[in-house]
Formats: sequence, structure tokens, C-alpha cells
Amino acid sequence: METKRTYIIPFATLKDGTHNFEYTIGKSFLSMFENADILDCDVFADIEMEKHSTFMKFNFDLTGTATVVCDRCLENLEIELDNIADLYVRFGENVGDETDETVIISPKEYELDVAQYIYEYLVLSLPFRCVHEDDDQGNPTCNPEMMKHISTEEEVPQTDSRWNGLKNIFDNNKQ
Repeated sequence: METKRTYIIPFATLKDGTHNFEYTIGKSFLSMFENADILDCDVFADIEMEKHSTFMKFNFDLTGTATVVCDRCLENLEIELDNIADLYVRFGENVGDETDETVIISPKEYELDVAQYIYEYLVLSLPFRCVHEDDDQGNPTCNPEMMKHISTEEEVPQTDSRWNGLKNIFDNNKQ
């Protein structure tokens, strides 16, 4: 079983310049997080780190597949992933003062755990709506049994005829 220790980069022992780190992300990685969206994955994470004296730049390149639940039929769905993201790590006293692309850590730190960032970029690479693709004729390829229970036509609500007289109440006041 993997541990978060696998994803710790000891940057203090590295010289200034570019360094590469490669990880294979799978189900054991996902088990380290409370995960509801991704059931399984086979993702290659290529992380390029540019170390400078005052900051570090990490380039995360995630490619592979993830298994999620289809939002329409609730069957498993495999999705191709391809995501590139940059993370800047600065040294300063405002520890925890973060933005989407910048993290500030203490100058006393000597290593960085990238597991959380890999996980976040993995989840962010999922499409907003995960559904099976339609076939060439535009028909859904979801589970046919489940599709029988899904109504795609809007049903017109039946109204009680006793209320028909009230429909024109506002028009009657104008006369």
C-alpha cells in the first residue's frame, strides 16, 4: 500500500535547476483520500520542478484514464484525462496564504508533499458532466435498462379544471 511519504519531494537537498519526478497513480493512491468522484484510475503524473533560490515552479502533467460513475445511468464510465497545471511555491512568513496557483511555505521547510496537489489536479481534470458518449445516430449508449426509467420528454402537468376560472382573474380586473 502506498503512503503519502512516496509523494514527498525533498527540495532542500536538490540544486537549483530543473528536476523531474514521475508517479503512477492508481487505486491505492485514491485510497489515501476521501474520494467520492473517482472509483479507479490509471494515470501517469509527470512533475517538472524548477528550483530557484526564492521560489519553485512545479508543472504537473497528468495523462491516463479514470473510472467514474456515469451521471445519467449510474454505470461505471472510463474517461480519458489530460491535464497540465502549474503551481508556484514561494518562501515567506505568510504561510498558508494561498491562491489557485501559488502556495507560500516557511523558509524553514525542506520538503513538499505533492500528493494533495496531484489529487486536486486529477479531480479538476474530470469533465463537469460525466456521461457515456452518444452513438453515431445521437442515441445514448448508457445502460438500456436504466434508460427505460429516465424520461427525456417533458410531461405536461395536469391541472384541475376547477381552477380554470382563476386563470383569467387578472384580465378581468383590467375591464
